[in-house]
Amino acid sequence: MKKDKKTLLVDVRDRDEYEQGHVDGAISVPLEELTEKSFEWQEHEVTVVCNYGGQRSQKAKEILEENGVSVSILPGGYHGWKSKQGEGEGTK
Repeated sequence: MKKDKKTLLVDVRDRDEYEQGHVDGAISVPLEELTEKSFEWQEHEVTVVCNYGGQRSQKAKEILEENGVSVSILPGGYHGWKSKQGEGEGTK
């Protein structure tokens, strides 16, 4: 029997951007730290990468997929989520 994978929201923006506001439940892993962390997520978690636009998300997706992680990108990034949900955690 195959176990369902847990979804992990990973915010690849800089920590300052993350602290100003982020998707509820997201963890901060800046792009430059992603390769190191990705090895922890290979077997048991699907990673959803979110940020402001598309470039960092695409780069993060490439890095994670190269390391065997199943990835999807949050449509619209943080701003898209915020406009649909209201204020994110850390937003004043």
